[in-house]
Amino acid sequence: MGTLTITGSVDAQAYGELAIRYNGLRDFYACVREQLTFHAAAELCK
Repeated sequence: MGTLTITGSVDAQAYGELAIRYNGLRDFYACVREQLTFHAAAELCK
């Protein structure tokens, strides 16, 4: 039972890190899409 507790917290941390990376990628994609819509340089997105 203790292993499940340790594994659960490690999995929760990994999931949190993945969520942060996914949100960053989603924001970047939205920025690039907006730049391309207005025929601007996509290099402005970070």
